[in-house]
Amino acid sequence: NKIANRASLYSAILPGMGQAYNKKYWKMPIIYAALGGFGVLIGIENTKVQACHKELLFRYSSPANLNSYQNDKYAYNSVGDVNQIRLDARKYLDFCIIGAGLVYLLNIIDANVDGHFRTFDMSDKLSLTIAPKASFCIQSPKPLSAGLSLTLNFK
Repeated sequence: NKIANRASLYSAILPGMGQAYNKKYWKMPIIYAALGGFGVLIGIENTKVQACHKELLFRYSSPANLNSYQNDKYAYNSVGDVNQIRLDARKYLDFCIIGAGLVYLLNIIDANVDGHFRTFDMSDKLSLTIAPKASFCIQSPKPLSAGLSLTLNFK
């Protein structure tokens, strides 16, 4: 489908542009809020990783520095604690990067699906009916059962 391919391409180039092409403008702020939120979290976690890295470099620079600190934030933390904080921040940074990638990928998939729906035939010739259904079977341990019946009609 030409419309779906074009919408996917637009969303791949600039997130949200495929939704605008499909005239689903209300989805654009959601995409940008998600990407912006992950961007802020990536910045925060990256700052933590860098601060811990600098602190560890300072402490390992000489044996006299092992019990001192450069950053007041880590004054009461041992070298092992600072390293664990760095590892945790790195893990959260990786999760945030994966989350931003998933939002980007879902943006492209959403544009493609909406592009396909733009040309979907919604005529009265096709209908789906949902109705309650009861069945009775004497050989069953529960002879009376209830359910739903789906009927697809082509006219």
